[in-house]
Amino acid sequence: MKQIFFTTEMVKAILEGRKMQTRRVIKNITAIEFLNNGCLPSYVTDLCQYQIWDILWIREAWNYDPHENVTYIYKEQGDIQCNKWKSSRFMPLEAARIFLEVTNIRVERLKDISEQDAIAEGYSYESWQKMNEDYGIGLDSVSDEPIHWYLELWDSINFKKYPWSSNPWIWVINFKRVKP
Repeated sequence: MKQIFFTTEMVKAILEGRKMQTRRVIKNITAIEFLNNGCLPSYVTDLCQYQIWDILWIREAWNYDPHENVTYIYKEQGDIQCNKWKSSRFMPLEAARIFLEVTNIRVERLKDISEQDAIAEGYSYESWQKMNEDYGIGLDSVSDEPIHWYLELWDSINFKKYPWSSNPWIWVINFKRVKP
């Protein structure tokens, strides 16, 4: 099993069955050199840290249940009172509650995302409305709503190192939920 990190919003999207895909920046130097020198993207998928059939366990914001010593609570649950959430970086495997099986991997540039893929990334009209409230994005001003939603989501997570405008090479990883 391999670990994968998701934000609280994306954990919620997975649990609601809206998120079936994730994009991760390719950091493998060999893969980037191949791609920049014209190698077909399908030839570098073997260099991805995740492979088809891998089982991934999600690391998410969590804590110990204050009423029980051996159970866990999760930030995604929303209505639970917790003074301070523990970082997903410190979540032990035994606290994992969500497991994913990798079903497909491909390579593309970030900006090549299709509307269908943006929807598979967890888009919903409600998430678009929330983003509008949080960031002041005009709901009526964008015609490619799911793609624009994803652009804003990407930059909210990755802007410092890999902003949308840099259009990095990325792994596109499809998955399905499975039981451990």
